Amino acid sequence: MNKLQRKRAYRLYKPVIYILPEGEITEESYFRALSRFTPSKNLPFSISCKSARHGSIASLLKLAKSIEKDCHARDQIWILVDRDKEDKFREQFAQLEQWQNQKPNLRHVALSVPRFEYWLLLHFEDNPSGKDAENDKSLVRYFPNFLKRKSVENSTAITESRVWDAIARANSRFIPTCRDLDEVGTGVGVLVEMLMGRRDF
Repeated sequence: MNKLQRKRAYRLYKPVIYILPEGEITEESYFRALSRFTPSKNLPFSISCKSARHGSIASLLKLAKSIEKDCHARDQIWILVDRDKEDKFREQFAQLEQWQNQKPNLRHVALSVPRFEYWLLLHFEDNPSGKDAENDKSLVRYFPNFLKRKSVENSTAITESRVWDAIARANSRFIPTCRDLDEVGTGVGVLVEMLMGRRDF
């Protein structure tokens, strides 16, 4: 392949955004639900959601490194994690930040405090609780079978307008660094805004 052919192949390549969530059901079902609103936007990338076997930070990093071996220069890998209550979480999250900072164009981390469920509630509420138990009770109002199934994929409660509401609310509670581990908020809005075609890829 000559230089001109390589440039053409680079331009024609459709990058992949790999989403690696800590949870196996709720997060994956949400991004499948989100796909209802993205095909019409003619996005310049494709989306691949993959779960690690055990959902720990260590297993997510292992999966990310495995995916990265075959990544194109324009691909992105997003690791989604919740604020773990274990004492070692701060040290583990620091490892994630170090991983991200080594290749910031490729590697990304989105933290939710206390959990990803906080992001779900931002679709409906301005200021969800920072307590898991209270958030679970609130989620049942919008997803009646949530505590039993944990899936939101087929719910009509998630609409495109509510996604934009969640993005606006989340961006005011963005958690960019390890210093903010005890503050309620989420960085998922940055990823979803890009998936919806409004934030530059």
